[in-house]
Amino acid sequence: MVTAADQQKAIADQAAREAVRETFILLGVDTEDAKSIDEFQADLRFNRSLRRRADQGVDAFFKLLFLAIAGAVLTALAKYFGIGVHRA
Repeated sequence: MVTAADQQKAIADQAAREAVRETFILLGVDTEDAKSIDEFQADLRFNRSLRRRADQGVDAFFKLLFLAIAGAVLTALAKYFGIGVHRA
């Protein structure tokens, strides 16, 4: 015997499947085509790789900026105290 709860669950499951399918269609992915899904997954992997490299670049930039500022401060201090500068 099929209960009302079972019918509601079946309707909800079908609606969820249709919503997901429509969402992927809007993203340009045919959920019925394995090649289309593989290409979408490859795009996601590429984007993840690109994001990680960009994060590393941002980290490197700030490290370089910190080192440049630290170098400038140390150079100014050395000049102020006459360290390492011997002029005749």
